[in-house]
Amino acid sequence: MAAIKQRVDKITKEISGVTAQFGVTQWEANFLASIRDRAFLSDKQEKTLVEIEVKVFEREDDDEDDGTEDGVQRTDDRFHRGRR
Repeated sequence: MAAIKQRVDKITKEISGVTAQFGVTQWEANFLASIRDRAFLSDKQEKTLVEIEVKVFEREDDDEDDGTEDGVQRTDDRFHRGRR
């Protein structure tokens, strides 16, 4: 697993200027700043960091959805074959 500093920096870079759009709270932003230079995290801190990572990066994966499921795109309550 990547070092804490690298993980926090990756999150911070991703949400820079648009923290609220990712649903990251002020408390979570402060938490990230407080753990950035730590060598180790408690189990609870690790769990919180993972939850923030999921919040930020799972959303990014969802945005890449092309509206199709197995090549079928739903339009006007009918199914049409999507081209891939």
